[in-house]
Amino acid sequence: MDPVTLTAISLAAKYVPDIIGYFKGEKAGEVAGKVIDLAQTVTGTKTPDDAVAALDADPALAVQFRTAVMANEAELQRMYLSDRQD
Repeated sequence: MDPVTLTAISLAAKYVPDIIGYFKGEKAGEVAGKVIDLAQTVTGTKTPDDAVAALDADPALAVQFRTAVMANEAELQRMYLSDRQD
């Protein structure tokens, strides 16, 4: 697995475990990219590692990240299901 996907799975496991199931199949990288994008947007950081550090350091940002993921869960689910359709 690539580092971005591993980082995204780590973030999901820690902050939004409900979405872990979406990291399966060929679309796992696409789902991971979306989760990382959300983390970087919420934290205002430029790298996945910086986003992780910011979320770990600030509980308020962690709540905002969880909220952002939940708001985008339909899109994450669509990515996952499009892979399962094939």
